[in-house]
Amino acid sequence: MCWRVVLFLLLFPISLQAQKGINLGFGFNNFKALSEFSDNTTRNPLGVSFLASKDLKNKRFQLGFELGVGLYSGKRYFYETVAEGYPGNYVNLYEENGFILYDVYLRYKLLKEKTLMPFVEAKAGASTYFSIIRSMQVSEVYEDDSYIHDTALNAGIGLAPALASTKGIKVFSFSNL
Repeated sequence: MCWRVVLFLLLFPISLQAQKGINLGFGFNNFKALSEFSDNTTRNPLGVSFLASKDLKNKRFQLGFELGVGLYSGKRYFYETVAEGYPGNYVNLYEENGFILYDVYLRYKLLKEKTLMPFVEAKAGASTYFSIIRSMQVSEVYEDDSYIHDTALNAGIGLAPALASTKGIKVFSFSNL
């Protein structure tokens, strides 16, 4: 039971109030792969995000920015170095696929300055997908490589609770609807 509580708390993003009205945060993300995207993944994407927000004049509103990374596929395979001019030579490669997430959000706190503060949030931004391919052995034939595949536009709304302490540490969760 105890490990479930610890895991639950670790999976919530943690936001620290840096200055009056400015919030900095760090979060663990568990994304849900849907439709065609789930056909090309070996697992649901996991990642981290860094958040920064500023309280607006009406203190119930916050405007913020999120920058994150999520990884969704990792595989090992052997690659024949024919293109490099060495047919019959195989290199053990590891490929990691992921995306960089960047978006802006507007948050409205439903209750003002309470220990449990539910909020509504709207987000808009983009995700850029990439692959990093590394040789798992020393090779003079194959050089590590990386690729940027594509960028997708994202938008979503969510409703979540925020737990706040009197010392300015806030723990909260975001969920897309």
